[in-house]
Amino acid sequence: MKYKLQWRGPQYQARAENEVKKAIRISAGKVRTAAVRLLNVGGSAATKDLNKQTGKAFAGMTATEKNDKIKSDGIAKISGLKTVKSGKKTLRFGGTSGGASRVYWYGSPLNRWTTASQPGTPPHRQTGTLKRISIEMARGGMSAKVGPGYGLKYARIQELGGKGMINLAPRPYMRPAFEQCLDEIQATIKSALKAAGKK
Repeated sequence: MKYKLQWRGPQYQARAENEVKKAIRISAGKVRTAAVRLLNVGGSAATKDLNKQTGKAFAGMTATEKNDKIKSDGIAKISGLKTVKSGKKTLRFGGTSGGASRVYWYGSPLNRWTTASQPGTPPHRQTGTLKRISIEMARGGMSAKVGPGYGLKYARIQELGGKGMINLAPRPYMRPAFEQCLDEIQATIKSALKAAGKK
């Protein structure tokens, strides 16, 4: 007795499409999770001494006065600090202090000295806003976009580098997240096609 399997028949194609759609959703979620994980390294641990708000010097001060003092004290202590002005904005960055390098002042809402990551590595976590990564499934569900949430204008310059008030070197996190997941994505899609053939 002989059997002829119709691998290209409409039933198999429908099953395969459904399984692949599931695999794409799962894979997009894995990329998102990997990117969030890459953005979990904080930048303020190395500068905690610069940001202390205790002691007699701070007694009786308002929060704004404390922030101003921390900023001015840091400007005096940090070596090699660069200052760039553009209109009303002033950036202070690139200094070294107590073994920490790439020190910069992060204004509102944090108002603290912190450190930038090494160029070529994911950005340090500051407010956590970059971790708002969204998944957008294409119509039909056969592809997905994974990337920064709507309105995160500075996410692109972090990923690719570029010129704003200063030249910023790329600090990618989406591409490395995808590359970390690539083998797993391929295995997930392969398993999906295998599952479609078993039904």
